[in-house]
Amino acid sequence: MKTIITIGRQFGSGGKEIGIRVAKELGIPFYDKELLQEAAKKSGLCEKIFENFDERPKSLLYSIAMDSYMFALPGSGVGDSLEQQVYLATFNTIRHIADQGPCVIIGRCADYALADYPNHLSLFISAPLEVRIQRVAQRQNLTPEKARQLILKTDKRRASYYEYYSSKKWGSVDSYHFCIDSSYLGLGRTVELIQAMVAHKEHPIPSPSGPIWQERPRERSSHITSIPGKLSRICEIQSAVTSEVLLDAAIRYIFPASYSFLKVVSSSLCMASSMAFLDFFMPLHF
Repeated sequence: MKTIITIGRQFGSGGKEIGIRVAKELGIPFYDKELLQEAAKKSGLCEKIFENFDERPKSLLYSIAMDSYMFALPGSGVGDSLEQQVYLATFNTIRHIADQGPCVIIGRCADYALADYPNHLSLFISAPLEVRIQRVAQRQNLTPEKARQLILKTDKRRASYYEYYSSKKWGSVDSYHFCIDSSYLGLGRTVELIQAMVAHKEHPIPSPSGPIWQERPRERSSHITSIPGKLSRICEIQSAVTSEVLLDAAIRYIFPASYSFLKVVSSSLCMASSMAFLDFFMPLHF
């Protein structure tokens, strides 16, 4: 196995637990806070400093105070701010860990750090706010309102950190390979879905083309060769319907026999991820 899995997550979505379970099922290392320990060792900075800056937005006052403290230390000099040193140390540690082999890394712009790694699979785990409020309230023994405030504050902090250093949108479908709503399938089935994604990445199934399609039975090939025309027709009405309705129509029209199964899977994914899953499923279906 070669795949390196990075997981961004909304607070309370179960992203960390999913990451732990995926790593356990695949028998590969898991990194969350452990990443900070590794970065501290390699940089020579105190681990507490990494914890203070961990996935936090740029704070001018705190940075000035810490930079003044560092400048006063023996051997310190003028250069990158402490905040920048922490980020660079974390960035380099992520790449160093990835070079060692397959693993699961949680947060900390890991998807951005490994963007040029061909064996990298980036995921973002989300869930409806009400589901997350219930989970956080139960886990931390908080009132629903306190849980809500903590969720919004944490998500805002993570988003600010991610967007400042990566220049990408936190939680956006354009920033990750797959975005998954963990509440739809549940944590266990979400773990299984990710395992299936990894299996496909490790052993991709080539899409049928040319002679392979023509060798199919006549009654099926006529249906297959009409797919591009069907997709073209569906795309023509895209401006008149929502993306969700379009996707539903595409599934019902192209895969009528597997509609129920594909609808369940696609409903747990974002639009871009659903289309990618259908692209993967098409050769298996035919």
